[in-house]
Amino acid sequence: MKKPEPGTLQTYASLRFSGDELEPQRLTAILNARPEVAYRKGDVFKVSRGQEVRGRTGVWVISSKGDIPNGAKPPVIREDIRDRLARIPAEIWADFDTD
Repeated sequence: MKKPEPGTLQTYASLRFSGDELEPQRLTAILNARPEVAYRKGDVFKVSRGQEVRGRTGVWVISSKGDIPNGAKPPVIREDIRDRLARIPAEIWADFDTD
């Protein structure tokens, strides 16, 4: 996808997991999705400017950046989020059950 014109609003959604015990490889396997950013607590990684930093906590992020047309209306964004969440196996959601 080409770079947007200056001043163009970009529309996208992200799903982010973080935590000190996060295992990015395990989450990638469970969700069957390739993250844009993923590292464990203490891992060294490069930020956008090329500087190396050490992760204070584990992080795993996927995004629809580039998948949704710029300026998309909320229904398009909601549908993209629904599609991405629907890919998460049901047993993962069971951990969020508060009953």
